[in-house]
Amino acid sequence: MYPKVAAAASKWPKPLRDSMVAIVGNEDEKEKEKEKKKKRRRRRRRRRRRRRERRDLVFEEVGKRMMRQTNKSKRLFFSPEVRKRSIDTSYVTSSYHSVLSHPTTSSLFANEKSNNLHLFLSTAVSSNFGRFFNLKSTMETEETEGLTALPLASPIKEATPTFSEETEGLSVPLTTSTAIKQMSTSIEESKQLQVLISPSLVIEPMSLSQPNPGCLEEPNQQTDKPNSQPVNVINHQVSPDPVIKEALKVLIDNAISVVEYGNQVLYRCGFAEALIVVEWVVPDGQLLLASQVLLENNWPRLLYHERDWNGNPRVPEYWETHYLMHALDSEDWMRVHLIPLSLVGFTLEDTVEVPSTFAHELHLLTPKPPHYMSSLIHHLLQLPIDHNSRIRVEKDLLGFISTYILKDGPANTTVWTYLNDQDSDKDYQKKVEEGVRFMKTWDWGKIEERYLAMAECAVRDCRYINSLTDVHEERHTP
Repeated sequence: MYPKVAAAASKWPKPLRDSMVAIVGNEDEKEKEKEKKKKRRRRRRRRRRRRRERRDLVFEEVGKRMMRQTNKSKRLFFSPEVRKRSIDTSYVTSSYHSVLSHPTTSSLFANEKSNNLHLFLSTAVSSNFGRFFNLKSTMETEETEGLTALPLASPIKEATPTFSEETEGLSVPLTTSTAIKQMSTSIEESKQLQVLISPSLVIEPMSLSQPNPGCLEEPNQQTDKPNSQPVNVINHQVSPDPVIKEALKVLIDNAISVVEYGNQVLYRCGFAEALIVVEWVVPDGQLLLASQVLLENNWPRLLYHERDWNGNPRVPEYWETHYLMHALDSEDWMRVHLIPLSLVGFTLEDTVEVPSTFAHELHLLTPKPPHYMSSLIHHLLQLPIDHNSRIRVEKDLLGFISTYILKDGPANTTVWTYLNDQDSDKDYQKKVEEGVRFMKTWDWGKIEERYLAMAECAVRDCRYINSLTDVHEERHTP
């Protein structure tokens, strides 16, 4: 009780004095409660301030990591001979392809299909689809300094090629193994991260060799030509890192049948690609052997994380549950994807032996055109329309149609503008009809007739590819 009030209250009657003491005591309790609330608010503000500081430190570390990856990609993409010239859009698309294959990035794109970068790059993967959008870029050493990208979380590295509990549902039985190293992925509020494209990226014309019509012809068609080689490799690809050649040589030396797939087939058809992630199809019986061989040469296994950036359980992609991944460098940027033969939908009899596109002294297998195209269509039919794994398949199919069937050259346009085709609609339709006739001359063998019909529809209108699926979500009606 306050002193003056206590002195005055001492002269009051006892009942009145007791009631006054009770009233003043209640006021004291209220003041104490107010002080406690103020302290709690101050503590909350301090915690929020510390969280912001930790988040800023994490973002700063991510920026440094991405700068190191950008510097490495510059060394990988550009040799001294080509630093002074512009490059084709496919180098950008190849980087996009590599970023999408990371689990963290693909999980972000899974629920954000309208992302600007996704729309910008996925619509520019070939000059056929480039009739709507396309891009080329002039990227020199100084201009790439300001380019940033989505942070890539390093997957788990394993010492042996197999595991059991992490990959339940894997079509190939694998043995158990222990993890060596696990990189931290606890980055808060990662959804706020955006990919910034440098304003210095502009598009300039670039002369590029036209695809050779005979690069993937059937063996019986090639024998009709005098002195014809199985494959005529187009010499416009930047020389890949020697480690890719070493990995291929090791597999071939161990009598493992290797079939090129994805961007290697596109490059063979005339679509310029910078090899960062290589996809090799291996017979199911040799899949574990191939993984073991790569492990013995110090190329560790990689596992995708079971949780996303927010710590929520993450459903693996369509591809992740089937193929095996190995890192070819310390930053897990360059990788090998070993795909079981049963997944692609063709057999070794549907391939032809050819020299590698990046090491002519090494010979591997490449799928025949009808079987490669039907394989991509087969993948699309098994995936729902909104599945994030469709992106890379659509890119490969569009590039194959544009370069090999329609014989399109690289587009000449600027960023975020419509492509002004020199060909009129009549000329383009003529090109489409020639492509359809060329496609019907292939030996489709035992491939279902509906695949031929779907392939023809895709050539006539590339937008048809977006609707290719046999998976339809069930709609419950009340």
